[in-house]
Amino acid sequence: MTATLTLQHRPKLYFDSNRNNTNYEIYVANADGSDPHALTHDTHYDSWWPQPSPNGAWIVFYRTPRGTHDRDYGKTSLWRMRTDGTDLTEIIPNHGYGWEIQGHAEWSPDSRYLVMFGGSRINPQIWITNADGTNPVQITNRGGTNIDPTWSPNGQQIAFVGCPQSFCLPSSYSIYTMNSEGSDLRRLTNNSMENHDPSYSPDGKYIAWLVHTSTSGNAGLGSWNIFVMNANGSDQHNLTNDSAINSRPAWSIDGSDTILFFRVAPGKRHWQLFSIPVSGGPMTQLTNVHADSEYPIE
Repeated sequence: MTATLTLQHRPKLYFDSNRNNTNYEIYVANADGSDPHALTHDTHYDSWWPQPSPNGAWIVFYRTPRGTHDRDYGKTSLWRMRTDGTDLTEIIPNHGYGWEIQGHAEWSPDSRYLVMFGGSRINPQIWITNADGTNPVQITNRGGTNIDPTWSPNGQQIAFVGCPQSFCLPSSYSIYTMNSEGSDLRRLTNNSMENHDPSYSPDGKYIAWLVHTSTSGNAGLGSWNIFVMNANGSDQHNLTNDSAINSRPAWSIDGSDTILFFRVAPGKRHWQLFSIPVSGGPMTQLTNVHADSEYPIE
């Protein structure tokens, strides 16, 4: 399957938050984080991982029972709604297609397909479905863990997290790329650290991703930093480079110079949204509330 880029401008910031003090809901705000309002309203669930379609029509997101949030991918279900919150529909139920776990759904550049992981807990694979979650096609058939897929802007490649062998420890999690139908597998990272969440820049020249850089500190969670490399794997460097927990990079759609992410600094309690220039430099904090704000994307 090849998908071509038809990106339209979305001057909004989508994220999830538990600022209602009850559960996590999907929110939309201005690109600078101002004027947020909720798009979902169901306290039976935690709603998280919003992904707006490139054509601006839809958002897909995950739901888990309230209190679960993103801590158990065995309880997730995939939902779709209009970008104004209407036409809410569950498109892949919990354990749909016989999958024990599912997650990380992202849109193809032409908004016709979704890529995601699904399958058993010990050997999930990468799948592509139609935009409504139907017609799942398995793209990988590998041992170990295969998760965190994302499309390149031209729709010709998929980056994902996998392992070089079937016995797959987190320290073996590496960034791979392949053609969108699963051929031409290439390993990009080999750093003996846990790697996650690859994200292509809008021009396709770079990939940002998440690295578990230290296992000490932060109540045993260690430090996680955002790295950037050329799309062929060269020039890998630490962008955030601190002792905080930085998570899930997503590029600004207005160009290749800004990365959105969420972060909790040492000694802090709540996740907040940030942006950082890809060239380095000071971070900009986009939210500052006594609650979590997570998974930002434009």
